[in-house]
Amino acid sequence: MNNEVINAIKELQNRLNNVHGEDAMLETIDNYVAELKGELKKLKDLSWSEIKTILYSGDAERVLRVGDEKEFELYTGEKVKAKLISLNPHDVRADYSPATKAKATFMFYVDGEYEMNEECTNVGGWKDSKMRNTYMPRFYKLLPSDLQALILPVKKKTSAGGESEEIVETTDKLFLPSEIEIAGTTDCSCEGEGEIYEYFKNSNLPYTWTWLRSPNPYTTNTFAPWNNTGYVNNNYANNTRAVALCFCL
Repeated sequence: MNNEVINAIKELQNRLNNVHGEDAMLETIDNYVAELKGELKKLKDLSWSEIKTILYSGDAERVLRVGDEKEFELYTGEKVKAKLISLNPHDVRADYSPATKAKATFMFYVDGEYEMNEECTNVGGWKDSKMRNTYMPRFYKLLPSDLQALILPVKKKTSAGGESEEIVETTDKLFLPSEIEIAGTTDCSCEGEGEIYEYFKNSNLPYTWTWLRSPNPYTTNTFAPWNNTGYVNNNYANNTRAVALCFCL
């Protein structure tokens, strides 16, 4: 048996060491065989189940690329594209102890514009906002059931709003990114709201007014969206803007 075959067998054994369950093991074997043949599917062609298996098999960095997109359909019939914005992100799972991080974070836009709060206030921050408590559950129900079943609840940290710099932790399945998570800055927000996602380290923000979950710590009535020139700004909480929803696997 030549060295290439021996090395391939060892590599497969290493990948299987991190996989549990017969179905997951078979998917890992199939993916590795496809990789060796040069036939490995891209993110856009994988099912959500296959994506999650790859993420937890140790194959993620060989198979998936930050910035790749997967199109899927909401229950309304609207087609959206989820962009992979981080592998091994800073997002901590809320369903597992001791503290364990998620394997990937995705982001996608939905059609329409929405307000952070009905009233022009940022008091209560992301935790108490209409965006989080009314719109996020509605958006979640629009996701296909196979994706819903795989999304992990994660712990998100955001300031409390109302000119407070107190950092409040929430548990979220869908969430908006913070300023630092997409811009790497805290010009319009408080420190402690996460870390920049890998995709945005080398990519510009879309030129679209889009809400962030970060309250402005110097006012009681604004949150920090990014604007139509790709820079983080401030906007009144009852204005309507686009939303870029994030979730973790």
